[in-house]
Amino acid sequence: MRRHSEGSPRQLEHREWVCAIGLNADSKRVLRFAGQAAKDVQANLTLVHVILASGADLLVQLDLEERLQSGIREAASRRIEELQSTAGSRARVSIGIGAIKDMVTEEARRLRADERLSPEQSVAARGSIPC
Repeated sequence: MRRHSEGSPRQLEHREWVCAIGLNADSKRVLRFAGQAAKDVQANLTLVHVILASGADLLVQLDLEERLQSGIREAASRRIEELQSTAGSRARVSIGIGAIKDMVTEEARRLRADERLSPEQSVAARGSIPC
C-alpha cells in the first residue's frame, strides 16, 4: 500500500481497492483486514480470486477443461461466500482464470482502482497491510 509523507492517506478519487485472495488458511485474516482497511477510508473493495490456467492447448481437452474450471469456479465462489459471511464482508468478487498478476491488474484497470493489495504484502509488511 502506498504511504505518504504527511502521515495521512491521500484523498482517493475513486476509492476502489482490489485485493487478491486465495482459499487458504490465511484468507479469512486477509479478508478481515482488507475489509476493515477499505471501510476505514470508505473505499469499495473487490476481491479477486484467480484459478490458474493449466495451459492445455489440445482441442480435445478444451471441453473437459472448461467443465473442470467451471466446477472449480463454483467451489471457489461458495468458499469466498463463506469467508465473507464469517468475516462480515460484502466485497464484490471477481473470479478469473489465468495468471494471478494479469487477472488482478486487469480487474484494477477495469475498476480504475486506487490500490491493489496482494497476500504477498502481508508477508513483506506484517502489521501494515496483510492483504
